[in-house]
Amino acid sequence: LVVTIDVPVLGSRGVAFPPPMAESGVWNPYADGWNEHSNSAPIELAVLSERGATIDELLDRHTVAANVSDIERLREQWKGPLVVKGILSARDARRAVNAGADGIVVSSHGGRQLDHAAAPLRVLPSIVRELAKMDSEAKVFLDGGIRSGEDIAIAIAAGADAVLIGQLYLKALMAGGQQGVVRALEILTAEFVTAMHILGVATPRALDSTCVNLPGIDTGAYRV
Repeated sequence: LVVTIDVPVLGSRGVAFPPPMAESGVWNPYADGWNEHSNSAPIELAVLSERGATIDELLDRHTVAANVSDIERLREQWKGPLVVKGILSARDARRAVNAGADGIVVSSHGGRQLDHAAAPLRVLPSIVRELAKMDSEAKVFLDGGIRSGEDIAIAIAAGADAVLIGQLYLKALMAGGQQGVVRALEILTAEFVTAMHILGVATPRALDSTCVNLPGIDTGAYRV
């Protein structure tokens, strides 16, 4: 169960979701929004089809900011893995894990909610160090800015257990359907493996702070 906490209201995104697709199935990044000139039917989300409302409309009806007590209540009711998405500080990471989260997603919601929010990669090392001080076994995922297999290697070297690739997945899906997604994953895998070879490591777990130089970011020693 993944709980998104960084969208109490929608920011001024300037794009529609789900996006309308061009007849070719390709998203036009140069059009206003996704592709407002498309004549094709919009993508529909099954979770919304019976509610008769868009994501924007549902959020407007149920605007509320999540807090620690909400996570604690979900932890009592939900016995499976619980992940909190939208963490951008060591303090909030600690609070989420103390409330019962099995994992957190360091994310600024793709940068679409607040223009000047911190980039997830910049705050990732401090969050990983905070959880290491707690002796926590919670997983740390990074969301945002992943555009290649090399980006995945950087994120893992900076402390992430794994990454999310929502935008890449969506673009590949629109460009080529299922096979587009399969091909995107193949490309990411090949790039990631190549990056590991060049860095001289044999496994993802061998990627650490010695493999990256992030200007202005104290990666520190976070592996335990």
